[in-house]
Amino acid sequence: AVVSTQSTGDPSLRLQERVFPNMMGRNTSKFKYSSCRFKVQKKKEGTGRIVMWQQMGILNSFTMEATFAGYNNVHFNTRDLEDMGYHFCDTLLDYCDPDPSKVEHV
Repeated sequence: AVVSTQSTGDPSLRLQERVFPNMMGRNTSKFKYSSCRFKVQKKKEGTGRIVMWQQMGILNSFTMEATFAGYNNVHFNTRDLEDMGYHFCDTLLDYCDPDPSKVEHV
């Protein structure tokens, strides 16, 4: 799951911050977009992603969380984590591709 900031005011920013996690969910079944949260909790205001968003205006600042317990009662192993890294990098390449069709598809 990804935990992100929640942009207030401009609805287009709220959509923009959800594009990368949505693309990640499309690239691998091990990442669940439906488990992502896009709210700022009071107790998390001092975390790096919140500070980067509030003080520096960085919209796409995420925390990717994983659990050893895995999902659907299947434990993650080293290969699963390596696959997630691969899919993260692949999604990042798609997100930054000069051809906007991959991002517009979302």
